[in-house]
Amino acid sequence: MIHVDNLVRESRPFVGDLQRIIEYPALGYAVPQQVPAEVEAAYHRLIDADYTTRLLPTALNARR
Repeated sequence: MIHVDNLVRESRPFVGDLQRIIEYPALGYAVPQQVPAEVEAAYHRLIDADYTTRLLPTALNARR
């Protein structure tokens, strides 16, 4: 059985990983990758739901 706390804890790194996939190409750290609209929408919903512990500090400031 999956406990909700475990699901939350395990989901946060994915939000940070996706942020880097989206943001790093503009900084020259990675090549651009297509992110489906549904995935990007879910990413923003998770940030709005405070899944932000693994985000880059600059992204947190931009969302406030």
